[in-house]
Amino acid sequence: MARPKKDNADYFTHDSDMRNDPKIRALRRKFGLTGYAVYNFILETLTDSDFFEHEWNELSIEILAGDYDMEPELLIDIINYCTTALKLFDIENNMITCKTLRKRFEGLLSKRKRDRNRVSVSENPQSIVEYSRVEESKEKKSKEEDSKEEKMTTPQIEENLIPLEKKEKSPPSSENPPIDENFVLNKDFTKAWNRLMKMPKWTKKPKESIQTALESIQKFDDEFALMLVNIAIEGDYQGLIYPNTEVDYQKWKNLRSLNNGKKTITDYWEEYRNESA
Repeated sequence: MARPKKDNADYFTHDSDMRNDPKIRALRRKFGLTGYAVYNFILETLTDSDFFEHEWNELSIEILAGDYDMEPELLIDIINYCTTALKLFDIENNMITCKTLRKRFEGLLSKRKRDRNRVSVSENPQSIVEYSRVEESKEKKSKEEDSKEEKMTTPQIEENLIPLEKKEKSPPSSENPPIDENFVLNKDFTKAWNRLMKMPKWTKKPKESIQTALESIQKFDDEFALMLVNIAIEGDYQGLIYPNTEVDYQKWKNLRSLNNGKKTITDYWEEYRNESA
């Protein structure tokens, strides 16, 4: 069973130096800790609301003031200062929103949309043909973009790419640990890895970190390693291995053995995520 549709989030990222932002300093200067608390209260409320927006009218203000344990008049004064002077929030059509908060969730919403499209296709066979056409179009466009990117590739990126053609083996050394031959020559993995190496966060990594990341996923099956790389690409993550990766790997292997190889890698992962929901 697919996950229920969700248009909000369970949490938002709170920067460790939020209090030192010039606008937040101004807010604290004018309203003290109460102003700082209300700003975060509103962020929590928006994160928990569908599409990260919340009603802002007489009734909702009374309800929020009761929730925040404060007078409605003070809440209105703080929010007015946040919207008019500091531009921290926006109020339009009796709805309060935060552009910065929405921007932080763009990646999450895009990923959910892709996941819903996959589930929709699996549940509606008639849409498979249309979905395939869209995917083929995306793949063609991706190849064209990859071709353009290859021409613009910098020397720093090139040294982290894995060649598609087989190279002669070189003697192992402590500076350049050997990489499993079959693992490197998996073309799907190679293509995904090279794409990951061109992403901004990965181009800034030192060569030693890139090598360590590559070695860390060699212990997994090629398909699972490929999936980890694709997840890092989709989520724009800086790492490949996380504390629960080993547990995920065992669950993934169990699902694969139960299905006797009749399902694709995407099917395994979707089934695992739905089971974990």
